[in-house]
Formats: sequence, structure tokens, C-alpha cells
Amino acid sequence: MSRLPKEVEDGTYDGGEHISTEVMKKILKRADEMRHDPRTQALYSQKEDPEWFYKVTDNFHRQLLLDEFGYSKDVVEDVLDEFYSCRWHYQNHPEMQKFLKTLTHVKYDITGDGPIEPGQDITTLTKGVQLHNLDGQPIDFGDYVAKSQNEGKPLVIFAGSMT
Repeated sequence: MSRLPKEVEDGTYDGGEHISTEVMKKILKRADEMRHDPRTQALYSQKEDPEWFYKVTDNFHRQLLLDEFGYSKDVVEDVLDEFYSCRWHYQNHPEMQKFLKTLTHVKYDITGDGPIEPGQDITTLTKGVQLHNLDGQPIDFGDYVAKSQNEGKPLVIFAGSMT
């Protein structure tokens, strides 16, 4: 059974409350251009820090939505949610998938869905996989899973890129 909303699963999603598919394409194209702008690149280069990269990216996305696309401050958070989740919403939309693959942050993204399903016993799959906790300390994934199970705590894993 799919966990996706029907329109996402069947590829008919056509935009959210604030951004239509065609406007989303324009926003994404302009955001891709801004990412490569020398001023944006100079900002990224000021610090070697993932949190800084996130702030620079979030700031130029906000300015893009407010200044160039005319969204108001009272809806910009909702608009950002739609913008940041568009790859998920359009995951089965053939036209948008083709478009998304032209964008730098998608073209060079080598992530994908893994083989682990919610509720699956992953103890044997995780032994020897190296993680780092929020303090930057290394921990074996299998040990982390075992510790979670032994202490009766839910297993929580955050992974991905902040940019």
C-alpha cells in the first residue's frame, strides 16, 4: 500500500496552494541561476560551515520569493515549504522530473531511496556503517541501532545535505 497522496503517486500533482507547476519551474530556474551568481558564490565562500551554506541558500530563496515573485511576508513560510518539498511532490510527474534533472542541485544529487522500510529489522544491514552523532563523534550504525533497541528508545536518524 502506498503512503503517497493519490496525486503524487499517479504523477498528476499540479502545484500546491501557492505555487502552480509552471510558476514552480520559473522559481526553480531562477534559484538555480542565483546559486551560480558570483555574489552568491562569494557569500558561500565566506565560511566553510554547512549551517552557513544553509543560511545563504535560505536567504536568497526568501529574497527570490519576496522580491522577484511578489509573495508577501505573511505567506512566505508556506511558499518555502512548497518550494523545498517540490521534489517529493513531483516525484512521479514525468514533465517535472525531466525539468528537475536540468537543475544543478538535482543533476549532481546521487542520493536515492534506500532498501529499508519502516519497521524493518535493520540490525544486520547496519553493522560496520560509520555514523557521527550531533557532537561529531563517530559511532557504528549497528551499535547505535542496538543501543536504541536495548534502551527501548525509538530509532532516529537524520541524514542528508543541509544545502
